[in-house]
Amino acid sequence: MPHQVTIQPSGHQFVVGDDETLLEAALREGFALPYGCRNGACGSCKGRILSGQIDYGTHSPNALKDEEKAQGRALFCRAKALSDLTIEAKEIGAAKDIVVKTLPCRVETLEKRADDVMVMKIRLPASERLQFLAGQYIDFQLKGGKSRSYSLANPPHDDALLELHIRHVPGGLF
Repeated sequence: MPHQVTIQPSGHQFVVGDDETLLEAALREGFALPYGCRNGACGSCKGRILSGQIDYGTHSPNALKDEEKAQGRALFCRAKALSDLTIEAKEIGAAKDIVVKTLPCRVETLEKRADDVMVMKIRLPASERLQFLAGQYIDFQLKGGKSRSYSLANPPHDDALLELHIRHVPGGLF
């Protein structure tokens, strides 16, 4: 059964399904909450449950201690609603609110979409996710110290793989 979640202090509301974590539902509904790993290891998504009941889900004991649970804290990447909820969370309203990270990545797929356009999907380490807003870009640091910027083509809530559309430029680095 779906449950209503109210974010404080903004008053924004979203619906979370039984099979979704609070973070998944918030991102699906367009509310940018902080997160890092999305698997209960880092604690970046930690917030407070002001009212209602949750299933805490599995997580690292270092990311959420029993004392924090007693204070109403939860990891939104693992928590599932058991009732309507009111949560306290800092919503990310601008790119400046997102922590800049340097992460290794691996090319997962390359698909030629046109004579001069390649769709590249990249995978980050399993313990890391890249939080971003629509319209943001990433910088690739290449060997030799050169870098190139590319806009992210996938929506922020779909971040298992990062999708880039890269146009071939004669004489370019890619």
